[in-house]
Amino acid sequence: APPSQDRRRDYESYGIGESERNAHAGNDGEGAARVTDETAATGRHSLKFTDAAGLQAVFFPYVTYPYELEEGALRMAFDLRWKQGGVLALDWRDDPYAYNLGPNLTTTAEGKLAANGTPLLQLPENKWVHVDIVCGLGHQATGTYDLSVTSAGADPRVFKGLTCSPDFTVLNCIVFMAMGDAPG
Repeated sequence: APPSQDRRRDYESYGIGESERNAHAGNDGEGAARVTDETAATGRHSLKFTDAAGLQAVFFPYVTYPYELEEGALRMAFDLRWKQGGVLALDWRDDPYAYNLGPNLTTTAEGKLAANGTPLLQLPENKWVHVDIVCGLGHQATGTYDLSVTSAGADPRVFKGLTCSPDFTVLNCIVFMAMGDAPG
């Protein structure tokens, strides 16, 4: 069985430079996902992805959170701070390698946020946004999910019924990946 995942992560009990706990962290030299005290949405610590050129694969660094969830409605929320040049991907997968893709968020180097390939909005540079995803599993799976993105002082941008794979019915892992091939 995969390790139990905390309902809420805030990184306040982590040491600076520490990798994520209860997850698989793919770090490669300068390309790493590590705790920092440079900035945080709340508290003093956050998890920072630092990309680099020439890593062993374009998806390094990454963090994979293992799950075994087959039924119900799953809600995931996190805070994201996009920096110019940052290319991020988030996948919900039913298998780590050969998968039906559930909710998928990507950013471009210019800060465009897309959901499963559908462009949605421009992210503010160097500002935290709150991201909230809800997706049904098992009997509640519909091949769609809901997303909201909230910037400080603004109303949430709500996107209902975003399309993912109609075959995505169970969650095996959630993966965050820095997808660039340059320092940042």
